[in-house]
Amino acid sequence: MARLLLIIVLVISPNVVMSGQIPIQLLLHDLCDESPIAIDWEIVNSIGETIKKNEEGKYLLQDGENYFVTTVYYRGQYMRLVNLTFTAQDELHRKVVEIPRIAKFHSGNSVHFDEVFLNCKDLCAGECTDFYQNDTPRLKGRFSDGKPRGRIVYYNTEGEVVVIEKYSKRGTLRKSITKKQD
Repeated sequence: MARLLLIIVLVISPNVVMSGQIPIQLLLHDLCDESPIAIDWEIVNSIGETIKKNEEGKYLLQDGENYFVTTVYYRGQYMRLVNLTFTAQDELHRKVVEIPRIAKFHSGNSVHFDEVFLNCKDLCAGECTDFYQNDTPRLKGRFSDGKPRGRIVYYNTEGEVVVIEKYSKRGTLRKSITKKQD
């Protein structure tokens, strides 16, 4: 009888947290907007199973397991694919993924995607610099109609150069150099 009751409770209550599972809320924060938003994510575990949201809008993830997370986000007509991996941890119950003010987005159709840099809702033009919340530069570069011209330099939160991308006059990436960090 006790087994039957346990089976009934598990079937009726899909939001019951099993041992080792962590309810995690995933949010996206476009730094051009005021606060994070809840959107639909596709979450896949290490054996390829897709994890669905429960009724409270949280994902029940196994503690210590690695997950691949992806979604599509739009700023107006421009699209950005957001991909990340992370390990579920008991102390992590809310994860906020940030989209910087200046970021790469895509326009076009499913056959051809043009890549452009947006500064919030506008195409980047002229000298542009984006900053971390601690006021150190995150990205510096020159743009024309959203296309990079010359070098785009990316920095870490301590202000050290981490990546230098070199672009043609047409805005095509020619070379990307990743700097080794100590």
